[in-house]
Amino acid sequence: MLQIFIPQENFQEVDIYTGKYNVRYRLISDNKNNFSNWSPIFQVDPKYIYERGTLETPGYLYLDKLGSDSVDLTWSPVTIYKIVDESFSMIAETPYYDVWIRWAQSGGSNPSNWIYNQRIYSTSLRINIPEEYVDSNGITRGSIKYMYAEIYRPGKPITRYNQTYEFPQNSTTVDTLNDVINFGAFHGSSTGTPALYLSATPIGGLTNNTTYYTRTIDYTTIALYPTRQDALDDTNRKNLTSTGSGTGSFTGYPLRMYDNLITTL
Repeated sequence: MLQIFIPQENFQEVDIYTGKYNVRYRLISDNKNNFSNWSPIFQVDPKYIYERGTLETPGYLYLDKLGSDSVDLTWSPVTIYKIVDESFSMIAETPYYDVWIRWAQSGGSNPSNWIYNQRIYSTSLRINIPEEYVDSNGITRGSIKYMYAEIYRPGKPITRYNQTYEFPQNSTTVDTLNDVINFGAFHGSSTGTPALYLSATPIGGLTNNTTYYTRTIDYTTIALYPTRQDALDDTNRKNLTSTGSGTGSFTGYPLRMYDNLITTL
């Protein structure tokens, strides 16, 4: 049987709507003339876990103003892991990133829409501060004081993808002994990622319509924390006192790895 092996580094853009890689191959004759056929498109479940920084050392995004006309963005690499023999195995570092920015005036007033800046093969980028910008209502503004930045792992299509994941709340998904939630499928979250929790009959210890920060336990399992730093440090894990009932959901940006802002432009 013919077998085709594709190196991990060739799997770089996950389909944001399926969480899988779209793969096709082409068969070409030796002389490249007799035939050349494309295969159907196959979907491959990567089962990779993306972590800001590493499992041992959390990563951060820093924004530093340079003079009066630019800001330097620097961030820690995003590390790719896979569960092998029930433990994390490092595969590689993400080779490139998508950068989004947003401008605002003092106190974050009159913000612009989020602007896609570029895809970059680096972990640093210099952004020039414009003299003016167009706010979300289409009004041209000056006196820029705030800059927001977000760093995403690559996905296709390129977008600030907002995902809502629904799950049944029962003894299969909610582990009150270890205070974790196991979805039974890829959760897509990285450690330190915010997620809005909604449930009419919430899990004990959680509150409806509240944002928690996730920590990756394994490919299908997360724990929840009140702050990002708690999630990064694995402190103050939310104590799950009952399984709840009915349906719960988490809404967030599964491809977003870093976000920060600077308020002294």
